[in-house]
Amino acid sequence: MEETAALQAGLGAPTTVYVAKQEIASREILRPEFFEAKEIPSKYVTSSMVTDPAEIDGQVSVVPLGKGDQLTKSMLKPARQLNDGESRMVLLRTSDKVLFDDSFTAQDRVDIIVSYEKDPKTGAEKPKTTVFMKDKLIVGVSKNQKSIGIELTLKEAEKLVYAENFAHSIRVLKAPQEHDMKKDNEKDAQDDPKNSQQQGQQQQNSQNNNPQNNNQAGN
Repeated sequence: MEETAALQAGLGAPTTVYVAKQEIASREILRPEFFEAKEIPSKYVTSSMVTDPAEIDGQVSVVPLGKGDQLTKSMLKPARQLNDGESRMVLLRTSDKVLFDDSFTAQDRVDIIVSYEKDPKTGAEKPKTTVFMKDKLIVGVSKNQKSIGIELTLKEAEKLVYAENFAHSIRVLKAPQEHDMKKDNEKDAQDDPKNSQQQGQQQQNSQNNNPQNNNQAGN
């Protein structure tokens, strides 16, 4: 009894998390009744897990859920943000044709490169690789890392679906993230010779305009 109590104390008190009771399509508006409560020791609970049913209501999942799948906060997005007239969530799955060059998390940004072996319109041999889309936002990632939800305009979604049907390969690359781009821009500014010259000129002008320096020069 004492050993069992000690073991339970080490694992922590039970915490309620939520798992799907049924198959749920991506972008389907979620309801608490779609999920069932499941208790796990608090030791195994992470900040990404949904522990309050109020977090579910009125949200959508950016990836499809199977029965028994655990719900996490990174899967959720307010329905209104995905159902406006400008943006859509397009699910892209890894396959023989689609390759992810990195692992992703929600809010990452990606570039998409598409290769064709033949002209989709004529069928003629015409190998071509192009940067298809740049700096697109990932709004959700499946737990097995095999699917990502990308936020696109309706026109971009049409182009991506077309590429999925007719392209030879689609590569998804992690784009420079916002904080990385800020660091790169700051470094570029420091390394730019023009900036160095401008800074030197500004320092010289400051010295020339300083009355104390002029008096010392006159003496």
